[in-house]
Amino acid sequence: MEENNFESSGMKILIVDDNLTNLDLLLRTLSDRGYEISVATDGELALKAVTVSSPDLILLDVLMPGIDGFETCARLKSNPATKNIRLFFFRRKLTPLILSKDSSTEGQITSQNLLKEMKF
Repeated sequence: MEENNFESSGMKILIVDDNLTNLDLLLRTLSDRGYEISVATDGELALKAVTVSSPDLILLDVLMPGIDGFETCARLKSNPATKNIRLFFFRRKLTPLILSKDSSTEGQITSQNLLKEMKF
């Protein structure tokens, strides 16, 4: 697996999760490490937030009300202005999930292992 080391200096991250506990944990942890964080609690808000915050990375929950993480990803990747933003899917429980190579995502991880996977 390719190692991902993300420099915190000036990096903008959009966290998309309907679970407020996860959102708060990720927000506090990543903010404390110097990342510029924006948040959205569903896919529709994420699509709007991307145009405002221009993130370098999106941390996207798979299971959300309204449009789920897969549909949000599909919309982002079909838009020329957002198709090159790096994206990680995450979910609360570790469940195998196969993504096709053309999905343009970096991978899938659990929210509990997110920081470990980002090499913090």
